Amino acid sequence: MYQLKFFLSGLFSLSILSISAKAQVVNANWNSASHVPVTSANFIATGNTVNLSLGFAPEVGTNLTVVNHTSLPFIQGRFSNLAQGQKIALVFGGIGYNYVANYYGGDGNDLVLQWANNRVVAWGDNWDGNLGDGTTTDRRVATNVLSNGVLKGKTILTVAVGGDHSLALCSDGTVAAWGENGSGQLGNNSTTDSIVPVSVIQSGVLAGKTVVAISVGSSYSAGTSYSLALCSDGTVAAWGAGANGQLGNNITANSSVPVLVSTSGALSGKTVVKISAGGSHSLALCADGTLVAWGNNSEGRFGNNSTAGSPVPVVVPLAGALAGKVISGISAGDAHSLAIASGQAVAWGSDGYAGRLGTGSQTSGSLVPVAVVSTGILSGKTVTFVASGSSHSMALCSDGTVATWGSNSSGALGDNSYDSRTSPVGILQSAVFTGKTVIGIDAGGSFSLAQFSDGSLAAWGSNIDGQLGNNSMSSASAGLAVDSSVLPVGDKFMVASPGFDAGTSHSLAIVASPARPSAETLTASALSSSTVTLNGLVNANFNSTSISFEYGLTTSYGTSVAATPSPISDSADTAVSANISGLVAGTTYQYRVVATNALGTTLGANMTFIAASNNANLSSLSLSTGSLSPGFSSAVTEYSASVSNTTESITVRPTLAATTATVRVNGNVVTSGNNSGSINLAVGANLITVVVTAQDNITTRTTNITVTRLSANADLSSLVPSAGSLSPTFDAATTAYTAAVSYSATSITVSPSVVDVTAIVRVNGTIVTSGLAS
Repeated sequence: MYQLKFFLSGLFSLSILSISAKAQVVNANWNSASHVPVTSANFIATGNTVNLSLGFAPEVGTNLTVVNHTSLPFIQGRFSNLAQGQKIALVFGGIGYNYVANYYGGDGNDLVLQWANNRVVAWGDNWDGNLGDGTTTDRRVATNVLSNGVLKGKTILTVAVGGDHSLALCSDGTVAAWGENGSGQLGNNSTTDSIVPVSVIQSGVLAGKTVVAISVGSSYSAGTSYSLALCSDGTVAAWGAGANGQLGNNITANSSVPVLVSTSGALSGKTVVKISAGGSHSLALCADGTLVAWGNNSEGRFGNNSTAGSPVPVVVPLAGALAGKVISGISAGDAHSLAIASGQAVAWGSDGYAGRLGTGSQTSGSLVPVAVVSTGILSGKTVTFVASGSSHSMALCSDGTVATWGSNSSGALGDNSYDSRTSPVGILQSAVFTGKTVIGIDAGGSFSLAQFSDGSLAAWGSNIDGQLGNNSMSSASAGLAVDSSVLPVGDKFMVASPGFDAGTSHSLAIVASPARPSAETLTASALSSSTVTLNGLVNANFNSTSISFEYGLTTSYGTSVAATPSPISDSADTAVSANISGLVAGTTYQYRVVATNALGTTLGANMTFIAASNNANLSSLSLSTGSLSPGFSSAVTEYSASVSNTTESITVRPTLAATTATVRVNGNVVTSGNNSGSINLAVGANLITVVVTAQDNITTRTTNITVTRLSANADLSSLVPSAGSLSPTFDAATTAYTAAVSYSATSITVSPSVVDVTAIVRVNGTIVTSGLAS
C-alpha cells in the first residue's frame, strides 16, 4: 500500500491501490454518466473530503459512481463531508438533481450517488399482500407499493423478493417488509400478514447498525420464507423460517425478530460483504474471499462434499472449480448454488436432471463446485453477475451478454423454446432488446427479468400470476417488455440491485422520477362559516417551485389561490397554506395543493372540507316532567312549565337542528337528543338556560325555560267577607268561622289571600285569585 495525494476533475479518473487517511480532497465532476472519478482496490475515505459537481444533465434514474472499489472489502471509513444515506443536490443548468450517498452501491462495495427521487412498484401474485399495495388483488402491470406509511419520504436503495413477501432497503438503513408472515419473515415481531409495508424491528441485534444489503429466501417445496440483512460492520442478521437452520444462529426455530448469524466458527474474525438467501440455505462471501454456507445442505447445496446441514455458517472449501479462484459473486437458488470465480460461473448442489448446474449433462447434482460450461455463449466472456431461480440459472457478462441454463418448461431461459438446457444458451434477441444494453438480470421462480441501461425492463417465462408485468397472463419463451405505459411521463424503471430471488411469482422494481416537487395536501384548519385555511406540505427538491391551492364545489375546482410561502427552492418539507374567504356555510368544498417547477407539476391528493355551519337552532326541546308553555317551536326562546311540589329535579332533552353544533344546558355540554344531567329544583321559579353554539363558534342561540315547582303551603294569610265580620277573628290556624249579616243582605263575597302565591284557592269550587273577591 502506498500513499498518493491526488486531484480529480473533469473527465479524468485515477486508478489507485489506496489513499492515506491523511486529509485529502477529492474533486469529482461528472461530464457523463459513465465517468468514474476514482477506481481503487483499497480505498480509505476516513479523514478525506469530496467535492461533487455536475457537468451535464443526467437522465432520470442515472446513478453516479464516485469510487469503483475493485476488491471485496468495503471502502474504509467515510468522507468527512459525506455520510452514508446523506442527501445531495447537484445542480446543472439551473436544475437540481437529488442523490443519496451509498457506500455499498454498484457491486456492493462502491461509493455511488443513487438517484433519490424513487419509489417501489410491484406486479404479479398478491395472495398474501406481497405487492404491498394495500390489497390482495393480483396485478398484471406495475402498481405502486404504498408509500404513505413507513416508506414515506424514503429513498429506496434496493429491493428483494421472496415467495410471498418482499423487502425494501432504505437509504437511512431501515428495512421495510410486507406480504406473508406466517414464519415471522417480516421481522416485525408478529406472524400476521401485512398488505402494506411495515418496519423490520431495528432494536435488538440491529440496534445501532446500518443495513447495507438484503436478501430473501423461499422454497416452493418447503413453503417457508426467511430474510437476511447485511450490516455495515460485516455482520448478518436473519429472521423468519428457521427449521432448517437457515437463520444461522445455531437454533432450528423460526424467529419473528432479527437474530444474529453466528460470528463464531467459520465467521470468526470475518467481515461479510455479500449475502444470498436460497430456498432453505444461505451463502455469505467475506472480505478475505472466504465463502460460507448454512441451513439445509441436502443435495450438496453447501458445496463442501457433504449433505449434512448446519445451523451455523460452515466454510465452503475453495476446491474443485473454485481452487485458486477469486470469488466475486454468489447466488443461492432453491436447491443449488452459483458463484462467480475469477470471471467464470461455477455451480453446485441439485441439478434436478434439468441442467441447472450447466455442466453439459443432466445429473442429480454435485456435492462440490463444478464449472459451468464456458464454451458456446460464454466463450471468451467475463461473467459479472449470476442469478439462481428455483430450477434455472442465469449469468450476465461484462459485454451485456445474457446466458441461461436449466429447466425451461415455462420458457424461463428465454431462448424461444421450452426445452431444458444443460449448457448455457443465449436468450433470443427479440425486438425488445434491439439497440439496448442489459445491465442487470434477475431469476424468479420460473421466470426471468432483464434490466436495460435506458431504464426499461424485459421479462419472460411463466406468467400465470401476471409476474411478467406486460398486462397479460400468457407465458413467453422470449423477452417481452414490462409495461411502462402505466408510469407517469418521465418516470423510468431502475432496479438499484437485482432482487428477484428463487421461488417467486411476483416482481418488484424501483421507479425513478424527475426531481419534480413533492406535494401533500393536509387537513384544512381555522374553519368558520365563511373562511378556512388550506394546508399542504411541499418539497421543492432544490428547484424553484411555485405553490398554489385549487378549490371548488367539485374536483374540477375552478378557483386557484397562491400559497404562502411561494416560491420555495430548498429540499426540506415546507408547510404551505392559503387563507380562503367568501365560503357558503355548511357547503362541502374540494381542494388540493399544486406545486410546479421546471421539471413538472405535482398535484396533491384531493381532500374536502365543509364550511362551518352557522345553524344554532333546536329541532326539539322537552322536559322529563311537565310540559313547555307554549309548545315547542324553533322560533320561540322563552318557555315556562310547572311541576308538582314533589318534583325535586328535572332533566332537559335538547335536539339540534345541525349535528355540527354544540349545546349546553346550564353550562354543561349535552349530546344532541340525549337528556341533560339532573337539575335540582327549588320551590318556586327556576331558570334553566339552553345555549346552542353553531359550528362556526360565532353564532349562538339562547333559550330560557322557567320551571315552577309548586309549593306545599296551603295556608291563608287573610280572609275578608264583603259584609259582616268573622268570628272568631281570622287566624291562619283556624278553619271554621261564622259571620252575621243584616236581613237585607242577599249576597256576599269573600276575599281570600294565600301565604304562597303558587297555591290555588277555590271558593265554593270556583278558583279565586289571591287577594281578590270571589
